[in-house]
Amino acid sequence: MGKLVIDDLTKVFGPVTAVKQVSLTVGDGELVSVVGPSGCGKTTLLRMIAGFAEPTSGRIMIDGDVLFDSAGMTPPLPPEKRDIGMVFQSYAVWPHMNVFRNVAYPLRIRRLDRKAIADKVGAALRLVHLTGFEKRMAYEMSGGQQQRVALARALVMEPRLLLLDEPFSNLDAKLSAEMCGELLEIRKKTGITIVHVTHDQAEAMSVSDRVAVMRDGVLLQYDTPRNVYGVPANTFTASFIGEANIFPAERTGREADGKMEVCLPGGRKIFVPFREGKKEGFVLVRPGGFVPVSDGGEAFPVKEIRFFGDSVRYELDGGELGTLHMSAPPDAPYKEGESVPLRIRDALWLDS
Repeated sequence: MGKLVIDDLTKVFGPVTAVKQVSLTVGDGELVSVVGPSGCGKTTLLRMIAGFAEPTSGRIMIDGDVLFDSAGMTPPLPPEKRDIGMVFQSYAVWPHMNVFRNVAYPLRIRRLDRKAIADKVGAALRLVHLTGFEKRMAYEMSGGQQQRVALARALVMEPRLLLLDEPFSNLDAKLSAEMCGELLEIRKKTGITIVHVTHDQAEAMSVSDRVAVMRDGVLLQYDTPRNVYGVPANTFTASFIGEANIFPAERTGREADGKMEVCLPGGRKIFVPFREGKKEGFVLVRPGGFVPVSDGGEAFPVKEIRFFGDSVRYELDGGELGTLHMSAPPDAPYKEGESVPLRIRDALWLDS
């Protein structure tokens, strides 16, 4: 079991409020990623869950057990009694110890017998595919292998909750992708609940059941990856998760077939799915929401082309609309300086 409940959690450092009244629930066995720009409070949130930083106010519970409650009479539960494993960005692997001793360290602190230690270390190393590396010194291992040692050490106590603080940020792109795959495999085999802090939005979207987006200590959106990308709560989330074309817009009042007419800069009018909200707001168009047409669309000159292997991103001069970002297949024929007629296929209204 490992249901995590965070209620109205706040952390103040002097004049700075690092985390502001954050509330969220992580279900048993869920993998949740916390994303946001540097300084948004995501690592502070993780440290409060682990017990390394004491909240200013709020409550933290796992499976109904109170870890911290500013309104309660009991003191905060110390980190070693929270039944939480944590992996840091820096690995924190002891270079003077071999793999076995690194992974066994928390078990020895709790004075388990030798057979129990050997059994648990062996199981943890099998989970991270390091069987046979028991006698290898940590300094003799690659960065990816050291990260697996740190992960095995966090898992060896079979914690209810695993916290990951940007664990793959020091690895190259290929190795990071492999570690993400192994993380999903570990979650599947153990059923452990995971809270994962990362700067890599693509990583968060690909591995998570839900994504928490933070900015300036505030939780802006907590939803599935599909909804965070496809139905963002605001323009910040829209621009932070993936590329986005965002235009100021105004409702005209016309509605038909579940859609409403909006007016974009330059007097351009389009229909978007109806949403309750303010009269003035924004329209979001993802790069794939623009569709080149053979005729009838407004033409925009290509300013820059970026090749990504499976797709090409075009930057177009949109005039009053600013720079437009369009995605197309790699065999798209457009060249710099050429004008491309477009229509908007998919767009979304945002209030803020």
